[in-house]
Amino acid sequence: MLLGGAHIQVVRERPLLAYRREGDGRALMILLNLGHEPRRCEVERGRAGRILLSTFMDRADEQTGDALDLRADEGVVVAFD
Repeated sequence: MLLGGAHIQVVRERPLLAYRREGDGRALMILLNLGHEPRRCEVERGRAGRILLSTFMDRADEQTGDALDLRADEGVVVAFD
């Protein structure tokens, strides 16, 4: 899924980068905080998601809301139901 499907840029506002990958009826969002300070990043308004993977390896299955607080230098992969 991360290699195929449509690539849709969502956020590109330093130090945040977020994009969606869509294909086969599934959607993933990759959110990256490339900065050294915590940041809040918009996710999907009104759409529930869950974290599949975090660079800190401690957020699996955490539910997301409209926004997600990312720690410094953190990246997450979010799946949407």
